[in-house]
Amino acid sequence: MIGALTFAIVNQASAVWMRSRASLVAFEGARVGFEYLTRQLQQATLGTYWDYDDPQQPTRYQRRSELHFLMGNAGTITGAGNALSQAVFFQAPLGFTRQRGESGGKDYRPLRSILSAVGFYVQFGSQQDLPPFLKDTLPERYRFRLMYFREPSEKLSLYAERNTDGSPSPSWLRGNLEEYSSPIAENVVALIFRAKYPNGSQGTAESYQYDSAFKDGSATYNQLPPVITITMVVIDEASAVRLQALNGSSLPDLKIDSLFSESGEIPDGKYKSDLQVLEERLQQSSIPLNYRIFSADVAVRGAKWSR
Repeated sequence: MIGALTFAIVNQASAVWMRSRASLVAFEGARVGFEYLTRQLQQATLGTYWDYDDPQQPTRYQRRSELHFLMGNAGTITGAGNALSQAVFFQAPLGFTRQRGESGGKDYRPLRSILSAVGFYVQFGSQQDLPPFLKDTLPERYRFRLMYFREPSEKLSLYAERNTDGSPSPSWLRGNLEEYSSPIAENVVALIFRAKYPNGSQGTAESYQYDSAFKDGSATYNQLPPVITITMVVIDEASAVRLQALNGSSLPDLKIDSLFSESGEIPDGKYKSDLQVLEERLQQSSIPLNYRIFSADVAVRGAKWSR
């Protein structure tokens, strides 16, 4: 009896340990991708300066910037039908360049602080980064993926794509999006960015959408949000396999597209209630989904908020 009881205890403890280890391994890639995202976002910059509001008939100084910080609905920003939840795009002094220029003569590698355009968004589809000899051998894997957009500094298209008034146009990221995007984590089903910034007498405002090039008297014009809350929802590989078995190549409907969709300021308590609804919908899915939610407040170092 003692031996049987000891065996049962050891067997149960071993099962719990194996489940915990499997869960840790399943979310390890997402955790690394999340940490990478937060480190990159901290380095966002706008390089603001002060200039006349109208060079011909100046009346006052105005904050100006040639750079662009853009955050909001991924499909709207990127124009891609398979881009989901939210996305963020910005410039940062990351020093990412190709090894040499087009002619092969000039080496850009010593410019370690040169500006690069980067961005993060979620995309659903098949695996595209396989070598040609494996594409016809391995089975298709349709997954949600956290995509990392990184445009080399010598290919920076921000200055080529401008609006008629000279402000940045969102089209600067669309032309090179597919070429310079690569997955850094799998099974990321939702990515939510929530900007927090001062709003005069009303205290702190929160918004899912942020465009530093938007004028119309907005306090966010040519300013970075001081704090951004990042929330990333991840499922494990076993759940992803079950979703593919059920849906094939079609996008699984997790019923979370209607959440976190306010176009203006977020009402008090709305973010928490939407997050609760999201968890309930994942838990009540027609197939078992093992998920984890990563969340962090990121202080943007280049934000120097002022009126």
